[in-house]
Amino acid sequence: MRILRMVPAGVLLLGLLLLPASLAKESDTSKHVPGLDVTKETINTTLKAMPADAKVLMEFYATWCPACRAFKPDYDKVAQFLASQPAGSNKVTALRLDCAVDPDVCGQYQVSAYPTMYSGTAADLAAVDVSKLTKFDFAKYSRNAAGAVKFVAESFKLDLKYVDTPAAESAPDAAPPRREATTNLASDMQVGSGCVPQCVLGFLRVLGSCGQAVRCL
Repeated sequence: MRILRMVPAGVLLLGLLLLPASLAKESDTSKHVPGLDVTKETINTTLKAMPADAKVLMEFYATWCPACRAFKPDYDKVAQFLASQPAGSNKVTALRLDCAVDPDVCGQYQVSAYPTMYSGTAADLAAVDVSKLTKFDFAKYSRNAAGAVKFVAESFKLDLKYVDTPAAESAPDAAPPRREATTNLASDMQVGSGCVPQCVLGFLRVLGSCGQAVRCL
């Protein structure tokens, strides 16, 4: 505590403000998954390459957001589950975009919290017609793969049900998985449901690291 008192308040605040941007750079080490991850340069071409009435589940997230990191394995499962469905009325394509990299795109889709998921047709998503999209309600659906699939099924009136397969137990002598330092650092900043403090996010517009003041859900 004595060390913190010796640090000027302005320097400490600046460090907190810059942390989300630094986390985005340091933690985003995974490669984009073809057919799942889109960017500012590829989102329009990807959507317009689909039939206009193609069903799409779109996630907007930020790499620095602890809630997004916690949800990522579930969204990966959702994408794999939807991709495994036979062609036909039940076919839905899952996409996602990193708002820490392309904040201007997320602003166009009126993203005010991370993660945000929309369901809609490829044509409506390409046209950025948010009024025609259905937004995932975290108060109504569970924050897991089953909840996301239920959201998709009800949005498009499909007969879909996701059943998670329990992960195999690790061997008794197996070493515990190594956690990245950036993940631990993000966890230290969690407040309530796992979010960066609101006082920090309120200044993100000034720094331009996210393009707008947003929050983790």
